[in-house]
Amino acid sequence: PGHNKHSSRVMEEAEQMVTAVLIRNMKGQGWTSLATIGGWFNSPPETQEVKEALQIVKTKHKQLKNFVAASRDVAVREMEGKKGTFEILLAEDYEKQIASLSKQQQK
Repeated sequence: PGHNKHSSRVMEEAEQMVTAVLIRNMKGQGWTSLATIGGWFNSPPETQEVKEALQIVKTKHKQLKNFVAASRDVAVREMEGKKGTFEILLAEDYEKQIASLSKQQQK
């Protein structure tokens, strides 16, 4: 078989692995600077497997932050007063925030 960059199955598994690291690090953290996420992959306890997964994801998305921005699991917003600086939040936490805000407005 021809060597296309990576088979879609390999890419899917790599994306899932990278997403799992993101979710684990973001859980309960509130809004987090997009600039800090790279460090999560450089430090133990991440395995060599995770680092390889990150490299695979980068072949498609060029940069980790592009992948994160495209992820359905992550909400992204520009930081107030800091153009081009982004922060991220787990999509499920974001939905909870929105839900609690709309409850407050209904009172």
